[in-house]
Amino acid sequence: MHYLIVGGCAAGLNAIEGIREEDQQGEITLVSAEPYLPYARCLITNYLAGTHSKKDLCLKDENYFRKNRVALLLGERVTRIIPGEKRVQTASGKQLRYDRLLVATGSLPRNLGVAGEQIEGIYHFWTLTDAQGILARAEKCKQAVIFGGGLIGLKAATALKKRGLKVQIIVKSHHLLSQLVNPEAAEIVADCLQANGLIIRTGLAPVEMLGEQELSGVKLDNGEKMETGLAIVGKGVFPNKELGKEAGTECRYGIVVDDFLQTGCPDVFAAGDVAETRDMITGESTVNGLWLTAQEQGRLAGLNMAGARRKYPGSFPANATEFFGLPLVSAGILRPEKSDEIREKQDRKSWNYQRFILRKNRLVGFVMVGGDPQQAGFYTAVIRAGIDLKNYKNFLGKSYFDYGYLREKLEKDTGFRESVSPEGQQIFFS
Repeated sequence: MHYLIVGGCAAGLNAIEGIREEDQQGEITLVSAEPYLPYARCLITNYLAGTHSKKDLCLKDENYFRKNRVALLLGERVTRIIPGEKRVQTASGKQLRYDRLLVATGSLPRNLGVAGEQIEGIYHFWTLTDAQGILARAEKCKQAVIFGGGLIGLKAATALKKRGLKVQIIVKSHHLLSQLVNPEAAEIVADCLQANGLIIRTGLAPVEMLGEQELSGVKLDNGEKMETGLAIVGKGVFPNKELGKEAGTECRYGIVVDDFLQTGCPDVFAAGDVAETRDMITGESTVNGLWLTAQEQGRLAGLNMAGARRKYPGSFPANATEFFGLPLVSAGILRPEKSDEIREKQDRKSWNYQRFILRKNRLVGFVMVGGDPQQAGFYTAVIRAGIDLKNYKNFLGKSYFDYGYLREKLEKDTGFRESVSPEGQQIFFS
């Protein structure tokens, strides 16, 4: 049996673990378009900030792949899948055959879509190569402009600020993190960022990047021209699904898979940011581009490729990070329906905020800024368990003591335990 894995990030790497649990003898080949050993993409912020080296980002060394008898093809991009012949083709012309194939190609960053976007000095912030380019450019610049107020843009902004650059964040929306948190939570995050020297400007967007061969500035939609030699595009990402689409498997927002992470093409599986799976809360088909979700899906896909029949239970959105020591977690449904119940507590002066969304007495989403981030794992587990909180919801959004009391009451009354199965979802701070 020959297992071929296309993509060397979280899903692809964890597929090796799943395969080897079921099959210790089969051949495994991992093909990655990036020239590096698999690394923690979510930690490139730390590399840019100077707190982590390139070596610190590496997830597995060469000994791991030798031990698991995995053939590595790094810096090799797969351009085509021919499912009828069970082979793939690479950009360099290699033809690789497979018995079982995993597509774990992840996501691609969005472009600005404005004139001059190809000028030197404009970067995405998605790969280690991006981070290395930004770092080299930052040594020549005193200021940078970040386009986008999502996690990618804000992480890049905080890292460059720690490097000593003047940083402006340009956001089309009227508040930061518009896809992840509500305005009240966003305002607290903005307070923290501005207190640490970042400049935030909302309701603006670029219309043209200025310069001949190298970036010299940007023109905004209000007519203003800003000088800068470094710009970072943090406008989000989208599933890198073209391989699946051209192979003829069903694609919507991502590559559609069944409960066993298998596509419509025989012996072709998909996992990670490219896979469209089931949302545990809504039951709808969705892509949850999360590091831990990719790990879970990759491992299960590997198990199923090797002959197991393990259903994937689904996932839900969950993001966790920190800015200048201020933790932020959001999970589940973040835009409530009219019939939903909302409980919240905030102290803007101390940068603390909690918001819980309940639907028919069940926790379906929450946002936490500041406070004790360890609570996030507990509330995430409560969402997964679908516990009826009718007799306990008065403890939501209160003090740490009430959180502990709620936890004890649920354990005593319902037998609930904050434990996570191998396919469970946890909170990971990046």
